[in-house]
Amino acid sequence: MGLSFVLGRLRGALGPFLALTGHQLRGQDLVYAAAAAAAAAAVAAAAVAAAAVVVAAAAVGAAGSVGAGDEYSLDAWEEIIDEHFDQPTVEEILSALDFSAKRNSPRVSAWAKAAAARLRQRSPLALQLTLELLQRQKQLQQEILEDAGISPYEWRHIKKVECLLPSTIYDDSRKQILEAVDERLLLHALKNEMRVAIRLICTSKDLVEGLRARILEEAPGVYTPPKWKDAPGVNLDWFFSGFRGFDSAGDVGGKGISEKERSKPKIQQQQQQQQQQQQQQQQQQQQQHQQQQQQQ
Repeated sequence: MGLSFVLGRLRGALGPFLALTGHQLRGQDLVYAAAAAAAAAAVAAAAVAAAAVVVAAAAVGAAGSVGAGDEYSLDAWEEIIDEHFDQPTVEEILSALDFSAKRNSPRVSAWAKAAAARLRQRSPLALQLTLELLQRQKQLQQEILEDAGISPYEWRHIKKVECLLPSTIYDDSRKQILEAVDERLLLHALKNEMRVAIRLICTSKDLVEGLRARILEEAPGVYTPPKWKDAPGVNLDWFFSGFRGFDSAGDVGGKGISEKERSKPKIQQQQQQQQQQQQQQQQQQQQQHQQQQQQQ
């Protein structure tokens, strides 16, 4: 579905929070959280828009509701969400939530208790894989931008044209760079999601158990591993490795070309075009200035 692409592009720790807790977003929340912008990416508008609908209408374990008007339901919570969910592992997220549940204000304590309870109701393996999917997306984006020589400051300016029609040649070049990066990120997300889903379905009963409990509205049975203390020993890299004879590019431990390597030529080409267009604009401005001076 490409959900890891959508959620991986959200600011701060919103992606991990939504993915792990199943908090429900609706119309105006998608705009404020930038999920709608991610869903409208030109590389796969239809597929990712469908993923955004899933986030908006079918998230599991929803908590809270959206207020009337244009209010953003997470406006007062984003900083708190970042403090707890911007962690490298699910275990550390749970530790942060447990700490706040005991030693924070009543409002934050109640929120932390509810969030921790939702996480502990879910499959430890599935949560770890979900967080790993999002982290690999962010890591790949960082690597692509570093290899292309795009600074965080420049990337923020490039993203500003995401939902706008280019009004200048310069904006058009920036939009093309954005689309080239998003194309690689989306393909990477879809490939990883497929690999993880196939292996999770074929080797674990957690997915079936979670669906059964959800449909019958019962408490889930025993997951594998059943306890959080045993979860860190699971080899997550195996779930992301490529299938022999099926997809060679970007395999974990394979000989294929990585996602960031394949994205280099297209991004570099767009950067060169952008530089050429800037030079042409400067030359035109200089010529106009010289003509004005001659007329005077």
